[in-house]
Amino acid sequence: MRCSPRAFTLLEVLIVAAMIGILMALLSPTLARVKHASRRAASLVNIRTHATAITMYCGDFREVFPFLTDPDATYSVLRCGERAQQAEYFWLSFLWHLGLADRYYEGVCDSPVFWPPGIRSSAATSYLYSPTSFAAPEYWNPLTRIGPSQWRAVRQAEVLFPSRKGILWNRAASPGLTLEYPIGLPEAGFIDGSAGVYESVRFLTPYQNGEGSFPGSYFSGYGLPVLHTIDGVRGRDLP
Repeated sequence: MRCSPRAFTLLEVLIVAAMIGILMALLSPTLARVKHASRRAASLVNIRTHATAITMYCGDFREVFPFLTDPDATYSVLRCGERAQQAEYFWLSFLWHLGLADRYYEGVCDSPVFWPPGIRSSAATSYLYSPTSFAAPEYWNPLTRIGPSQWRAVRQAEVLFPSRKGILWNRAASPGLTLEYPIGLPEAGFIDGSAGVYESVRFLTPYQNGEGSFPGSYFSGYGLPVLHTIDGVRGRDLP
């Protein structure tokens, strides 16, 4: 005589479902932390890649940081392959990748490395290139700022604290700026090629007038760490 297989009762099914729900609730925070840590690690790899590309540019162009927009022009044109993008002077901060892609990124203007994991691509990269790298150190001090006459190429030799002076800032990771990348801690790359994650309070106060209100400015009336460091490349972003 064959025994028919025993089926689960409704109560048993409900108990198993409840247990699975409890386990998922307990694991969700851990899974979220793992996901964020993975995205963070991948983003820091991107930043180091870009810091290396900037260093290579300096080596190829007489120790000058990428200087791709004309301070005397209303607009400059940044090119990548057949793509051309108009840019005012300080727009280079978020369009620098178009000028460097052909030489250092195999011509891939929209490479995923220009955006943190999970961020939708656009014309502007989320990894902002510090404007202190294409304006004189005197421009970043309220006692010595004159104006656009101080917009110029900056040399590596002018840097005094390469491990403390930032050159890249992940805008998407800045607290409160996006819901797509909810990390809440700034990510920065430094002139010595290092990159890291820091509490906002770790950064020294930047020049609060930012780039000023001159034609060609973008961040006007407020300053951001790394992007608007007091004394520019002669200053520091970390103590």
